Amino acid sequence: TDQLIRLGHQIYSPAPTQPSADHLRHLGVTPLFNSTVEQALQATATTFDAIIIDTATINEHLLNLLTTAFKDTNKPLLLLSSVANQPVNITHANTAQPTSMIFQIAENIQQQLLDHHINTALIRLAPSTANLETHQGVLNQLVTLATKNGYSAYIGPGLNHWNVVDPQDAADLITLVLTKLITDHPTMRQFNAIANFSLTTKSIAITIGNFLHLPTVSIAPTIASQYFGELTHLMTLNLTASSTQTQQYLNWHPKTPDVSKSLAVSSYFWAFA
Repeated sequence: TDQLIRLGHQIYSPAPTQPSADHLRHLGVTPLFNSTVEQALQATATTFDAIIIDTATINEHLLNLLTTAFKDTNKPLLLLSSVANQPVNITHANTAQPTSMIFQIAENIQQQLLDHHINTALIRLAPSTANLETHQGVLNQLVTLATKNGYSAYIGPGLNHWNVVDPQDAADLITLVLTKLITDHPTMRQFNAIANFSLTTKSIAITIGNFLHLPTVSIAPTIASQYFGELTHLMTLNLTASSTQTQQYLNWHPKTPDVSKSLAVSSYFWAFA
């Protein structure tokens, strides 16, 4: 946010509650109070220069609104997703390992927009990155679950690996890609906001437990759904990828991340959810 403001951009964001609106103002963001993403889009459709949006918030109606608003304008539409949200048939070095067909959603949305010649790019965030807009990032949800249950958990030995990224590095990449969309016609349209570094789900759970001053325990796969709910399958996956192509194309060089920074952001914004 600070970087975009320094570049001269005025930022608007939906604010579902008064505390979230107050916090957005503190960050220098103009809140669109008590509005949905769709209402915010309709309110700013004729005046915006660009939109950054989480693909998790896009339904068919909103996709149609975005297509109508951006068609024939060349205005940038920057999509945010997760390394977890990958199609099963992508194998090149800038993508994650295949997981499940349900994870094609972000790429399908982008392709529909590209089919309408919309100036769009997709950034895949590490699964540990806090989602500041929707409060629905995986890390946010793990913080919520640990707080609700009174302990932080991982499944079995917790040896599956997830990529991580420092929040500042993710912010730097978002700024770089948005600037590229505004000033250039990039040949590359998908980017991975990850460090080439990963942590086990056990170490992530321990970090969450320590951060919240809660115990950390291993739970058996047979009862994991009682704790993780809809995240159960995700917690068993290896969510790793490479950002080599992203780094080379944009001269972006993420440092080894400190997950506690993501946790601080996650738990802070979770309080406003």
